[in-house]
Amino acid sequence: MTDRRVLYAAAFLRALATGMLGVLIGIYLAALGYPPAQIGVIVGAGLAGGAAATAVAMFFGDRLGRKRFLIALALLGGIGALAAAALTNVWAVGAAVFVGMLNGMGRDSGAALALEQAGLPATTTDHERTRVMAWYNVLQDAGHAIGSLCAALPVLLRGTLHLDTLASLRVAVAAYAAVMVVTVLLYLLLSPAVETPARAARVKISPESRGIIFRICALFSLDSLGGGFLPTALLSFFFFKRFGVSEGVLGALFFGARTLHAFSHLGAAWLAE
Repeated sequence: MTDRRVLYAAAFLRALATGMLGVLIGIYLAALGYPPAQIGVIVGAGLAGGAAATAVAMFFGDRLGRKRFLIALALLGGIGALAAAALTNVWAVGAAVFVGMLNGMGRDSGAALALEQAGLPATTTDHERTRVMAWYNVLQDAGHAIGSLCAALPVLLRGTLHLDTLASLRVAVAAYAAVMVVTVLLYLLLSPAVETPARAARVKISPESRGIIFRICALFSLDSLGGGFLPTALLSFFFFKRFGVSEGVLGALFFGARTLHAFSHLGAAWLAE
């Protein structure tokens, strides 16, 4: 299996798990008896964990090795999800969500995404780079969409195994951990080609490029700030509590939205050419 296929597969699976968890985590925390304020804090803790991991990856990821860092991130994600599924104390669950970088936004982001995108250019030519990145994003959005449908898993478990609401949601969170273990196995297949080339240390960014990067980062930060007020977890929780919408219906809703979003990446590649 080539490095590109490994990165594609891992990104798809992680997005699938994230898409499912984004729909369910707010409902799961409510089933544990937490009030909305605590749910918001715990969802924020997961996002803060992802941001902290990204900062570490930015400064030390290449030095420690992209492959090893990706494996460590996937292991932490699985451990954090298992702990969140097993614990009930609000502080313990919050710590597990932070360590596991459990993403309540419902779309993949963070250190693993940054490292994969840094490694993908080594798997293609300069001419094909935009297309390769576009397909990477398409697969991610496809994973988000299918993961949203997987949010119906607790409903299926309640209907077939007759589990109660909390138990069915715990199984779904544990399923997230299982998917992260699979990504660990995929990362083990990566070759040294995904690591930083030796000449990278001598590359310098021009002042003009720095200005462009700064403006793009500022734009993304503003967009994330707005999106942080209404992550998928809280939006799902609102529909669940206010209108009594089931996890299955919520999954179908987000599946439609994310499927439409996936096609936008192919348009972006066409515009870039």
